[in-house]
Amino acid sequence: MAEEAIGIHFRDRRSNAVAAHEVLRYRSASLAADQFLPERSRHFYESGSLVTPWKPPDNLSFRAPAASQFECACATERAYTGDEVTVCGAVGQYGEFLSKFSIRVPHGETVDTDLEAVLITLDERITDALHSQTPSMSIRAPTGIAR
Repeated sequence: MAEEAIGIHFRDRRSNAVAAHEVLRYRSASLAADQFLPERSRHFYESGSLVTPWKPPDNLSFRAPAASQFECACATERAYTGDEVTVCGAVGQYGEFLSKFSIRVPHGETVDTDLEAVLITLDERITDALHSQTPSMSIRAPTGIAR
């Protein structure tokens, strides 16, 4: 179980796009490593509402160089409204931290460019926090993301 957790959730009322980021801190890097696969399984869930299986985005080249373990995948899901939505997520281990990011947008909207920009920003900020004298779990919304 994580020692600490912090998260943030955003919703764009115009498009109904939703993004969420959660950071979990474990007592040690080895405990975080042990929890990577269970958290990955929860993040990339199996559900009867999935229209397509989870798979890495075709146009995403980002691989989280600072992470010990990292995975990014997207799927199409049928929302409770009956509409299809694209769901993308990323899980990364950074020492004793696990970072979980997800985004949900109306199906057909391109997420690759924005997703890569967000993942790069998260990776850089987590890396900066880990290399600072006092690592912080504060999260700021990425700026300058194209719409």
